This record gives sequence, C-alpha cells and structure tokens, in this order.
Amino acid sequence: MLNIHLEDEHLLMTPAGCILRGVVELNLDQPTKLRNITLRLTGQVRKQQTIPLGNGLNHYEHQVQNILQKSVSLLPNDKPIHTLPAKSYIRDFCFVIPPDVPESTRVGNDTYVVRYQLEAVAERPTVFLRNYNCKRSIHISREPESGSGSTGMIEDGIPQDEASHLDYEPFTLADQWHNRLDYMFSIPVRAVRQGEQIVLSGHMAPLTPQVDIMHLSCQLVEYSVCRTIRDGRTNKPRTHSRVVQETGLLRRGFDEISLPITVPASPEKCQADCFNQNVKIRHRLKIFLHVMDPDYDDRVTEIRLSMPIKICPSFRPATHRGNDIPSYEDCTASMPYDPLLMAELLRHPPQSDLPSYAHVIAAATGPSCAIQAQHCSTISALPNYEDIVPRQCL
Repeated sequence: MLNIHLEDEHLLMTPAGCILRGVVELNLDQPTKLRNITLRLTGQVRKQQTIPLGNGLNHYEHQVQNILQKSVSLLPNDKPIHTLPAKSYIRDFCFVIPPDVPESTRVGNDTYVVRYQLEAVAERPTVFLRNYNCKRSIHISREPESGSGSTGMIEDGIPQDEASHLDYEPFTLADQWHNRLDYMFSIPVRAVRQGEQIVLSGHMAPLTPQVDIMHLSCQLVEYSVCRTIRDGRTNKPRTHSRVVQETGLLRRGFDEISLPITVPASPEKCQADCFNQNVKIRHRLKIFLHVMDPDYDDRVTEIRLSMPIKICPSFRPATHRGNDIPSYEDCTASMPYDPLLMAELLRHPPQSDLPSYAHVIAAATGPSCAIQAQHCSTISALPNYEDIVPRQCL
C-alpha cells in the first residue's frame, strides 16, 4: 500500500548539514478516500539513569527529548477529504537536516539512545478505517574530524590536531617481558572504516629457550562513555564496553603472525567514533599473549596490550584526508538525482542475466546463432519505453 524509498538510509553529516531524499509510493487497488498524507521526520534522545537513594534503593529516571521535528503534507488543503482513483502515486521529498543535531548513538542497554525515524501516514476519513503507515529508520554518522577543523581537545593523551595526522600512519607497539621475551605488534593505519579489515602483524623473539608461546587472542573492543546532567550538575560518567570482534591463534610455538580482523559493517554491531558533550565512543585493539616459562613453575602468564583504533563511517574512506573535491572521473560517472527514475528502478530492478566471459567464449566456438540468441534474450529482458515513463504524481 504505502512505501518509502530512500536514496540512502545512512547519512553522513557534514559541517553544512546533510540531505535526506527519496520518494513516497502509494498503490491503490480501488478508489480510496483519504483525509491527508503526512510525512514526518523525527529525532529523539532517550536517557535512562539510576539514582541511588540509600539503603539499597534506587530511583530510575527516563527522559525523552525531541531534537528534530519536520513534517510535510503531500495532499493539497483545498478540501477535507480526497477521493483517489485506483492507481499508483509517487511523490518525491527532500529534508534538510541541520548540522547541530547529534549523530545516531546507542550506549549500553538503552542508557543513551539517539534515534531518527521517517514515517509516512495516509489518514483515512473515519476512525473505523485503519490508516496506512510506513516507517523507516535513519542512521546519521558525523564526518571524522580533520586537522584543519580541530578544536584543540586531547585525544589519547595528545592534541587532536596531531592525533588526526597520526591516524593515517603505521602504529607499532614494542616491549620486553622480564628479559625473557621481545615482542612487537604493528598495524598499517589507525583509522579504518566499517566493513574493512585490520591486519595485525607481530613478531615474538624469546630470549631464553625455556619460554614457550602458547596462544594469542585479539579483541576489538568498543568503549562508550555517557555523561548525564541532572539539576544543573554533571553526574559521574558511566563507561560501557563491548567486544565487537574476536579472533586468535591457538597453535603453539609461533614467532610471527599476520592476523586479519574484520570490522563489522553494520552500525548496530560497531559504531563509528564520536566525541560530543554527552557521549564519547572510542575503540581499542586488545592483544592477549599467553606465555609459559619453567622458571615460573610452568604457570601460564598473560601479557595484555592495547592499541587505539579509530573507526570511521563505512561510506567514507578512512584514507580520505579532508580533500572534499571529487575527481574528474567521479564527476563524469555520476548522474543527477531523479526521484521518479529512482522509484522506477526500485520497482523494476535492472536485469543481471548478461552472459559471462566464459559463456561468450564457449558460444563463439560453436554455432554463431548461440551468441545471437543470447543477445536477443538480453534485449528482451530490458523494459520498454512505456514502463519507464513516470506515472502520475500526487
């Protein structure tokens, strides 16, 4: 009945804001009376905190704050009830989201949640008829801070402008364990994006023959700190952590490793780094090296290491250094935004039954009509002109 097609449900916030574009599609099988069709974009911040009262009693507070409210009516207001004939209706929309709204965030078990939602409602004339509605969740990520736009804040013990340049340099961590083992771990860059891989390289050199390396494990951990304000005072920050990805080597006697760690592409499984007045999200790569030494009564000793990692949004390359000007090839390969064409492509996706290279080579060695038949079947799969012509819009 009622559908919402978006150009992209994952938006990247820039200093000038971002734009949410798409189309609303209403398919009617019979003439229908509607009062109005409303499209609403809302953003909410939900906070939950526990306040100790003493004697083992706690008070739970739940706050909901609206940070974004935009709505548009898709039907004219010239009459109270509209009678629409049975056909498909398409209406494009465009919402400009200001740059001062926070990015989509989830801390802990719903301790602090920033959520955006787009809802379309087709209101029926009476309360006895159910309204048509459709909801879509919108995820907003903020552009990583660059050195030119730094605010002078401290990140991992160094100024932010210096840390932003170090994000794209190799990071190495080396040390020695009780004059018995030398180890060194490195990663090519600190900044990676969602869906990419982090290749952890390591070298272990025992200084005594009695040292035996048992196994190694690695975890990608996400740390989120939430600050809550109550009665004009900032409460003690609460830190939440979760293991995003875990891998390791279980064999014994290795001295070199090259361990790939895949960062989840879904924002729900792994959030991008962010830093604002309420939430701070950071990631670290934790390494656990288990070593057994006879001089310590054959006890297994665990060596713990930690390396900072910066997770960037999946749709923005981590190697992008603030050069917002696209290349000439990207400009010529792009197409202007057309809401009607986008809706038609979503309704009739392009055919992907083109022959493979091996099939064409095999057909070329046989009768020539094989290639002609394949070519005719490919052409017949394409839509005709009447199907591409936009339908009547609201």
